[in-house]
Order: sequence, then C-alpha cells, then structure tokens
Amino acid sequence: MSSVVRNVSTRALELTASADRTRVAAILDEHGLTIAVGALAGGLLLVLTAGAGMVSDSWLALVGGREIAEHGLPLRDHLATVTAGRRWADQQWLGQLGLYELYRLTHHAFAMVVTLLTALPALVGALALGRRSGSDRLAAGAAVLAVLPFLMEAPHARTQSVAYLLFVVLLALLLSRQTWQLRAASILLVALWANVHGSVLIAAGIASLRWLQDVRSHPRRTGVLLAATWLATVCSPYAPFLPGYYRSTTLNPVFGEVLTQWQPLGFTARAVPTWLLVLATVWLVARYSRRFWRFEPALLLALVALTLHSVRTAPFLALAAIALLPGLIRGSRPVQSRSMLRVAVAVSSLLMGTLFTLAAVAHVKFGLLQPEAAAAVTSRAPAGKVFVPLELGDWLLWTEPGLRGRIAADARAELLTAAELRQFAKLWKGADGWRRLTAGYGSFLLSPTDERWHVPRLISRPARFRLVYRDAKLVVLVRRAADRGPVTGSL
Repeated sequence: MSSVVRNVSTRALELTASADRTRVAAILDEHGLTIAVGALAGGLLLVLTAGAGMVSDSWLALVGGREIAEHGLPLRDHLATVTAGRRWADQQWLGQLGLYELYRLTHHAFAMVVTLLTALPALVGALALGRRSGSDRLAAGAAVLAVLPFLMEAPHARTQSVAYLLFVVLLALLLSRQTWQLRAASILLVALWANVHGSVLIAAGIASLRWLQDVRSHPRRTGVLLAATWLATVCSPYAPFLPGYYRSTTLNPVFGEVLTQWQPLGFTARAVPTWLLVLATVWLVARYSRRFWRFEPALLLALVALTLHSVRTAPFLALAAIALLPGLIRGSRPVQSRSMLRVAVAVSSLLMGTLFTLAAVAHVKFGLLQPEAAAAVTSRAPAGKVFVPLELGDWLLWTEPGLRGRIAADARAELLTAAELRQFAKLWKGADGWRRLTAGYGSFLLSPTDERWHVPRLISRPARFRLVYRDAKLVVLVRRAADRGPVTGSL
C-alpha cells in the first residue's frame, strides 16, 4: 500500500514539474524578445553603474541628506561662502535624505543599490507596460530604439534616479481605466515627487494631459483635477518658496548657457542615439496616430519637444517610448506561434544579463577621486576659505565635513546669481578674471581641466603659491601664507 502511495506521489510531483516547465517555456516563447532585451539592458545598466562612479549630483544628494539629518531642514545656506546666508529651498530634501540613509546602510555598494532600486525597476516597468499594449516584437523593437538614451543617464546615483521609477508608476496609473481612487493616487504621487526632484513639473504636465482628455465630457472635474495636480507640486515644507525655486531653475536662461544637462539637444556623437529616438518617435506618431491630442501621442510629442529644449528630459522620453510606442502602432497582434529560437534567445540573454550583473557587482566603484586630495586641503590650510569648482564642491564637503561653510560654491547652481554663474563658467573656459574670482581664498582644489588653464599660472608665481598635492584627477595648491607642510602625491 505504501509503495502505491509513494508511486502516486512521485507521479504527481513529476506532473507538477512538467507543468511548471511547460508554463515557463510558454512564457519565454510568448515574451521571449522582450525578456531578452530587458535582461541585456538590465545587465548593461549595472555594468555602467559599476564603472561610472559618482557625479556631482550624487555627492550633492549625500551632502544634502547629511545636512538634513544633522541640522534639520535648511532655510539658509551654510555650506558655501559665495552663497552664504541666502535662502535655500531644498526642494529635493526627501530624496536626499533617503539616499543618505541608504548610503549609511550600503556604503561602497551605494551606487549599485540605487540602480537596483530605482533605474532597473523603472526599465522593467516600462517594458511591462509596452508588452501589455503591444506584441512581443513591437515591445522589443521599441526598447532597442529607446534604451540607449536611457542608459546614458540612468547609471548615475542621484535624486533623479528616484524620479525614473516615479515616472513609470505614474504612467501605469494614468494608462489604467480611471477611477477616483487612481486619480487620487496620481495626485498623491505628484505630491511625493515634489519632495524628491525638480522634474515634478514633468509629472504635473503628464497628469494634466491625461485630465484634459475628459474636458468636454466632464469640464468641472477636469478643472478640479488640474488645480489639485499643480497644487501638489508645492506640497512640501518649502511650499511658499517652491514657485520661486521652479522659476529659478526651469526659466533660468543662464542654465542653458552654462550647464550641460540644461542645454538643447546638440549635434554631437553622444547625441546620435537621442536624435534617432526623437526622429523615430515623431515619425511613428505621425504615421500611426490620427489624433495627436490623445494622451499617448500628445505625451510623446511633448517629451520630444522638452528633449529638444533640454537634454535632461531624454531619459523620460526613452521610458515613455518603451511604454507607449508598441500600443500606438496600429494593427499589432501578439505572435502565438511557438518558436524554439525565441526561447533560446530569451534564455541566452538571461544568462548574459546574469553574467553582466555578477561582473558589475564584483567591480563596483564608489568614487573615482582620491580622499587624500581632500585631506591635503585640510592639513595644509586648516583655516580660511577653499576655492573649488562647482562640480567638485560637494565631493569635497562629503569627504571633509569640517570644510562646511568654507568652500566657494557647489552644484546648487540655483543659489548663484546669473553674474556669478557666468563668472564660474568663464573660469572653466580659461577666461581672464580668475584672480578676482579667487581673491581671498587660501587654498585651491582643481581638476585636470582647470589645471590646463590655471595651475600653470598659479604655480608660475612661486612666491605666492605652492603645489602641495597632485594626482591624475586632482591638484591642490595653497598660498604661501597658508602652506603647512611638504608636497605629497606624484609631481
């Protein structure tokens, strides 16, 4: 009797395992190309994150989070000398605090963990939305077209990384059949976004496009939703100051002159993938959509216009293209026929994505700059102001917290006046006037780009300046009156 029961149980387990294998094979066959693109793109995203290190916005997020954790929400600037005492509406306070607490848990794996929690889920979510509205081939084709512009920006750990995930969640809410619960959730998401990143204005614009679809049938409800959505953009502890913050960033003409991310889409080799996405999106919308004012085509065209105006919008256009283009193309139908080639492509891509991930985890880099350079500043110039370019200010503050209130300025360009920002930009380009800008600073931390223009000028006056540290990334000089020791590093 026991042998019969044992045989029946074994047979049941074999049938269950066979059914599971059949189900997995069916999934790989139906979604094979989408899975393949997602696996390869995800693995490549992690590899790029491992090698990218940190950017100035990454250090700004950590410094801002630490400032909030140790001193509370800031109202005035106490980090830099040029902007000391100016009102600081830290619109990204929640995103910065969250990333800072995440760093405390992860340390050198910080950049990788941020990507795993934000950019990678955003990419997978966009692929899922695209696959839900189109065939496997169309979803995979849209992803191949749009994924490179996304991968060019997504590997950097910063508050904008969180915005990618919020963007895809908002798209999912707005593409669903609208109920009052989903509308309320969309507005609450915009309110959350208003405390994470300045791209919340894009979120409010997207939601507004969706509400305007019903303006003829429900004009009063549309008006209420529009008002609630834009009020949500100031739902923050800094509510009275956020309109001024948005005006000082999005409507600041100097940003487009000086800051790369705020400049229009140019004609460079780096811009080629984005141009291909822009042109393909416009062509597909014109070909397959007869009503440009409908939500999906209107959103795509709006993001195209924003990307042409400012390249910082390109990752959002890429995610929207992955999610919306498959459903926009008419006549697409899921492929039902079984194909071992499709399964083989999916499995091999999953394996390659896994190998990419393992390689990324094994070679992750937290930062590419040497802390010895920051230590050289504090040890050679224990008092006085430190001149540092905007892109290095937050790294120096993060590495040497004791320099709080002594550096020239940092990546918070919105706190600088137009004249000050232009003056820093001229300094980057090697223009004259650096003596006036750096007057009163006892020490200098410069990048190799700055060295090309300024270090030869400074060290050519040995009676006043001395080189105290130099490596492949950074150069530290002090005025003779501030010199406190021998030269370090490789000269």
